[in-house]
Amino acid sequence: MFRLHYNAGTDFFTVRRADRSIVGSHNRIHSQPRFLGHAIALSPSVHVLLTPNEFKQAKAGKRPICETTVTSWPKVRLFVKRIKEMTK
Repeated sequence: MFRLHYNAGTDFFTVRRADRSIVGSHNRIHSQPRFLGHAIALSPSVHVLLTPNEFKQAKAGKRPICETTVTSWPKVRLFVKRIKEMTK
């Protein structure tokens, strides 16, 4: 299980494990929520998918749970996740 954290002091978003070790991090310049979001590679076929809504929740201090997926095409899965999020 991974969670998205936001540090307001440094403007960094980090993806962390349950034991709070950092899996991936992005500074504010590179992690501005794009229209689709971000796919962070954990290995060649395992990715953490982050949508703009999850970035907003992290900035509000809620620490959302991030979806991990096994796929060779993370952008396609991210697109499907974003469409589902927009239709809710």
